[in-house]
Amino acid sequence: MTVYKHAILLVITYAAEAWHISISKWAKNKLEQIQRSFLLFLTKAYRTVSLEALSAIAGLMPIDQAISLYKDIRAISRGLPTNAVIAQLKKIETPIKARGIHPIDSYTHVELTGAEGTAEVSIYTDGSKTEYHVEAGMVAIKNSREVHIETQRLNIECTVFQAEFCGIGMAVDWIQIQRKGTSSYAINVDSKAALLAIANKHSTHPLAAVIRRKIIKLRTTTKITLSGFGGLGVACWPLVPKFAGSNPA
Repeated sequence: MTVYKHAILLVITYAAEAWHISISKWAKNKLEQIQRSFLLFLTKAYRTVSLEALSAIAGLMPIDQAISLYKDIRAISRGLPTNAVIAQLKKIETPIKARGIHPIDSYTHVELTGAEGTAEVSIYTDGSKTEYHVEAGMVAIKNSREVHIETQRLNIECTVFQAEFCGIGMAVDWIQIQRKGTSSYAINVDSKAALLAIANKHSTHPLAAVIRRKIIKLRTTTKITLSGFGGLGVACWPLVPKFAGSNPA
């Protein structure tokens, strides 16, 4: 199994994105014969067993699916279109690299102790998903009073991870508008994964990269802290009682 996965399959799929488009029926049969010989050796099955049954018993993809998966992984890593990505998510899931940021400014500190950040304005963000809805929200607290609440309904295909980013993005966008009247902001997030993605300067997640760039720009004039609070991954405070009336995005 190790030899097949890490040697034979890599040889078969080499540069598949270039030649698989116009592969002939004879060549496809030849590839299936190569895979079949290894599957017979792996499963110790009779030679009369079908290739589909051998693939199921061995727990391996048929060779044409393995090649398609290889092409999709290569395309996604290069930011190219692929049918493996849901159509609605192609735009926001294209990997990007942050450029034009000085190394000194690229560091983004996040506090993961579980304590809420302290500032003149405390902002709480959250993202959640149910069977029928995907929502993101944020609320800003100043002097123990809610000064701003914002919610957003996302496409049902979006993940909780993306919803968490959208909540943080709404908070950062609101700070961009309000920052002149306030000296410091603390953004409290209950998703450790989202915070680490924003803090990682090598992350190519487009939503994380956009948020990180905005925070770096805001830090020149405004003090902003990012903190993980509560269970770090479990929504521990209901930001809004109801999302009814929010605009789909």
